[in-house]
Amino acid sequence: MVKLGYNIQLISGYEYSKYPFFIKYIDYFYAITEKSVGAARFIAKMHLNQLYGFFGRSLKILETINVYNYDLPKYMSSRIIRSIIEINKEISTLLMDSNINHDILNELNANLEHRIDPVFQLVKSNVAIAAAVTSYRKDIRKRKQKIVK
Repeated sequence: MVKLGYNIQLISGYEYSKYPFFIKYIDYFYAITEKSVGAARFIAKMHLNQLYGFFGRSLKILETINVYNYDLPKYMSSRIIRSIIEINKEISTLLMDSNINHDILNELNANLEHRIDPVFQLVKSNVAIAAAVTSYRKDIRKRKQKIVK
């Protein structure tokens, strides 16, 4: 990159080593996708894709609720609101993030007249595992190519 005029300095990073968490699972469903057609193949592919999707998903959860308009300031001061749709003069629909930081909510509750009841939905995600799932599938293809040769 120096030849292009960039000077890059590594500040920190993570190193992940391979561990065969799901190798039997992936081998099992990959074998079905190789041998089957129709619904059986589709279901096996969905099992593989959903394993990747589970660990590779976004950490944000969106929640849609209807609230009375007089309660809007309470939600706007305690939530991240993505959109507000006025239904009528009394009610609006809010699209908001539902996984709020506990510390921020506790601090708000200490300063507000009315406490905000937390509704938390934690999302478990791990990009490293999602990447490993994909690499296992590529490893299977490489092993099969070696066997065919």
